[in-house]
Amino acid sequence: MHNVTKFGICLGSLALASVGYGSISFNIAAGTLRDDAGVALNSGLVILAVDTEGDGFDLPNSTSFFPAADDMEVARWNFSEGGGLDGEFLASKLIANYDAANWSAGDRLALFWYPALDTDATQPGTAKFGVFADPRDESTGDAWTMPADNTHLYSLQFFAEGSVLNQSSFASQYVAAATLDENADLGLSDVMPDPSKTSPTSNTIQWDVSSGAQGYSVERREVGSSSWEKLGSVAGGVNSFVDDSLVPGATYQYRVVAENGFGYAVWESLEQLFSERSKIINLAARGFMGDDVDTRRGIGLAVTGTEEMPVLIQAVGPSMPGALPKPIDTLLTLFYGIAPTGVDRQIAQNDDWDVDSTEAAAISAAQSKYGAQALNAGAGDSALLASVGQILGGYTNRVQNPMEGGGVASVQVYDLNYLEDSPADARLTGLASRGLVGTGVETLRGSFNIHGQVPMKVIIRANGPGLRDQVPDDIFTAENTLADPFLQILRWNGSGWDEYGSNDNWETRSDGLTPSEVNDAALSVGLAPFDSGSEDCVVVGDFDPGIYTAIVNGVGDTTGVALIEIYEISPN
Repeated sequence: MHNVTKFGICLGSLALASVGYGSISFNIAAGTLRDDAGVALNSGLVILAVDTEGDGFDLPNSTSFFPAADDMEVARWNFSEGGGLDGEFLASKLIANYDAANWSAGDRLALFWYPALDTDATQPGTAKFGVFADPRDESTGDAWTMPADNTHLYSLQFFAEGSVLNQSSFASQYVAAATLDENADLGLSDVMPDPSKTSPTSNTIQWDVSSGAQGYSVERREVGSSSWEKLGSVAGGVNSFVDDSLVPGATYQYRVVAENGFGYAVWESLEQLFSERSKIINLAARGFMGDDVDTRRGIGLAVTGTEEMPVLIQAVGPSMPGALPKPIDTLLTLFYGIAPTGVDRQIAQNDDWDVDSTEAAAISAAQSKYGAQALNAGAGDSALLASVGQILGGYTNRVQNPMEGGGVASVQVYDLNYLEDSPADARLTGLASRGLVGTGVETLRGSFNIHGQVPMKVIIRANGPGLRDQVPDDIFTAENTLADPFLQILRWNGSGWDEYGSNDNWETRSDGLTPSEVNDAALSVGLAPFDSGSEDCVVVGDFDPGIYTAIVNGVGDTTGVALIEIYEISPN
């Protein structure tokens, strides 16, 4: 069994001002050097060595401290003498001049420690030893190499387990490990990383244990990046690591770095592992179509991605289920941008989906395949197929009633990607819908369907008083906007609706977020912050896959125009 200990290397204290000299200083925290039983080892021989050929150090054997001719001793100290501070050993070496034929500035350095020897020792014999070296040269300060003339090496920038190194990304905690074994095996060639997908929220990286490894660092990078991120370290006898810090939607590659006191070996995996990300596959808004300020009914649609995505959009009025007051007809127009002002921004339009639409058969097929509400032929509903992509400001679906009379109507948007084998890199990310909040059935509703295996962070807002400030339009006054909204969230259980959450005042919630954090979440998806003291409502949280409906009512039967906003909060 190997005795394992740690070198604690930190700032040196020697300050030299000589010209034409190099100096090396280091600090060994004696209290961190312990055997398997936890007994402090505060004695022994410490040797500073240099690798003059840059080919790595050979391990000492019983007859020689340095079997390789190119490894040379620079200085030695008696560790038991201490360095003037309790529990620490301070050492320094002033180099008057380098041997030009053998060693010079930039050569790699190592510390050897023999607890049972003193400075008079001529060979190691069977004494166990420890070693400290920087196998990867990833210091943020001076490299652990010979300094040039007229320079001083005050810090090695490597720390033992339990100190700064554990919060650092530039080296493993095992870089500073010291194995007390005279026959350490450097064979690292059998390390083989094998990442695998083990759950929707984690990846497992596995490898074969190497007898020469003191420890392993596991690193990852997103596909397309050249930088590796260190995830953590494990001991030499461990052969797996679970990465449970995945960013939803990211794709990763992994590598394993096996290390000991003298060297390291890196094995990269080119296999790409996806991190699960749920997506919104259906958005809908329902409200009452009336006159004047509440005539304009529809959805402000947000789409995120790098490609065009096909969607089915429906304006359902006459075919609305239930005993509701229904409009006689609907006219659906799709614009790009958040404020359509004319036909120059119009993408598509439909009045009667089964009469005027040249894509009636394709629309009917999409309704059946993607679970969209079936429409009654000749009833006066409208529907269209379109392609949408990432456009600043999103899209607006305007729904008009071309005939007299109001009624409850619904605008529904379906992602026609998610059932395909190779869906486009685009997704629905949010809606904003404005409408009249009355009494009884005259509520304003927004619905969304999350499809996938992992939760999605969503922000839902009922915007009443804030509508006057956030939409610069003279028609939104205190008299016609909803002064005191109430937001209720329901989730479909397969046969009915369960209450999922609610909010009456955006500054008073049970989610633990401060008002500032809530406004920051709104700003992250492009929504204007709420004013302190307003009666607007908000719910922020992680929503499991499922079908949800957000309902806006007026407290105390108050009525008026409101805006409901539902947006995915991206984890990236």
